[in-house]
Amino acid sequence: MPARTLTDEQIDQMADWREAGHSYAWIAHRLGLSPGAIRWQCLRVGADRPDGHTIAPSKQPMVMLRNGNEVRRFTAAEDALILRRKDEGASNTEIARELGRKAHSVLGRVMTLGMHADRQERA
Repeated sequence: MPARTLTDEQIDQMADWREAGHSYAWIAHRLGLSPGAIRWQCLRVGADRPDGHTIAPSKQPMVMLRNGNEVRRFTAAEDALILRRKDEGASNTEIARELGRKAHSVLGRVMTLGMHADRQERA
């Protein structure tokens, strides 16, 4: 099944709702998408709640299985390497090779780290 293509209007609407303070689940229900898809799109366009809501640190193990695939959380050392290498101009693919991860995972982490930095600047 091909991925659903979102229109610019849908992305703008989800960003507006997120910036108005609505949860990923609330937005997902209205657009018929998964909360994860909403989170990714909001992260991609930089849409965040106005209160800069933060999620408590995960209590999940560092390595776990999700849908039969091994998933590793990023460590503080990996975050530091990502930020340093991005400052040096490295691509997500280059960083992913260094970390033994997929480029898409590094892209998501770069966006997440950027969102955290934005929240700290607003605080």
